Amino acid sequence: MILYDIYASSRDNQSLFHDMNLNLNSVADWFKANKISLNVGKTNYMLLSRKKSLVVPEEMKLAIGQNLLDRVHCAKFLGIFIDKRLDWHEQLQLCKSKITSGIYIMNAVKHVVTAEDLKTI
Repeated sequence: MILYDIYASSRDNQSLFHDMNLNLNSVADWFKANKISLNVGKTNYMLLSRKKSLVVPEEMKLAIGQNLLDRVHCAKFLGIFIDKRLDWHEQLQLCKSKITSGIYIMNAVKHVVTAEDLKTI
């Protein structure tokens, strides 16, 4: 599996979407020229902003060819969940659930295993 990331920034939404659509279609052409398949169904995009509400007009879409890309609010990147506001809420929720299940397992087996085995777990 090969992951590609394209980044762009702009204060103007119109130019941002225009530039990104050009970049996406250039990348798609490169893939096609090098006989690499691009799974557009798994391709999505996220707008990052520190603002509480980022308003993007409905007509602004990103597409590869005729295929519209889905906008996501959270994505996993190199094993870390990043959300649109660049805070750690999603990542902390994941860590919390893993720690909670680990504590539950340790609590359930503490009467069955020795203290040394419990330290190992």
